[in-house]
Amino acid sequence: MQTQICHVKHPHLAQFIESILLFSKTDSQPFNYTTFPNTNLCLAIYANNGINYSKTKPYSLCLVGSGSTYYESRLYGFHDRPFHAQLTAPVDQICILFRPGALRAYTKVPYEELITTENVFDSIFSPGDRWVLEAVFNKQITSERVDILENFLLKKLLSPNSDAKIKYAIQLLCQQIDNNISIENIAKKCSMSASTLYRQFFKEIGQSPKAFQKTVRFRQALQHLLQVGKAPMTNIAHSSAYYDQSHFNKEIKVLSGLRPKQLQTAISCEQNNLIWLLGE
Repeated sequence: MQTQICHVKHPHLAQFIESILLFSKTDSQPFNYTTFPNTNLCLAIYANNGINYSKTKPYSLCLVGSGSTYYESRLYGFHDRPFHAQLTAPVDQICILFRPGALRAYTKVPYEELITTENVFDSIFSPGDRWVLEAVFNKQITSERVDILENFLLKKLLSPNSDAKIKYAIQLLCQQIDNNISIENIAKKCSMSASTLYRQFFKEIGQSPKAFQKTVRFRQALQHLLQVGKAPMTNIAHSSAYYDQSHFNKEIKVLSGLRPKQLQTAISCEQNNLIWLLGE
């Protein structure tokens, strides 16, 4: 399978969209991969594929096969376990990665509805916007596909009305993970009660600040596990703000499906951006 990760070129759009991923597989040989919880939401769009998605234990399972519908779309995110994909047909897939809370610049439809909706593209935008999918998938050159998408996403931006306090809370959660800052302290710094922070965070981001903080901590640990030199697990646990080695081992196992040492050996990184397990 071929993978291309394209960072958004337009500076204004880059505030909302982190990157656009393109996956291509031309044969019917089975191909499996596993990715992990992230703070981004992913709008995945497929051409000529059927999608069967379910949350099971110990991972979320996405089966991608042949389909009778030309375009399928799903919104993936807020994972509390590994995301395992099994591809059994040729695949032409485009993923738009929204920054935390940025989907609110395109739709006010509740997250719980979007996450469970098939053909979610129509809910985020509208059925009348499907022309852009045909325009994109009819192009074979990556840069042309990305340019069409960027222009479309720029035009579809609503008037941004994001909560400044929630944006500050996200910043604090991402930047002060090393200090293991509590949600209560985050709320105080944002001049609101903890209950208000939870309520507004769910509205703007789609998950609790505690769940978001856990994911940020896990992603930081993944980066440490990838570093050359393979630092001791105790050092990684400490530098990633886990309470102790037991907490580190347990949380890594739940979110990745593997113990830290196993994960360190198995993971790989695509274009310094996509951390996954291949063939798992």
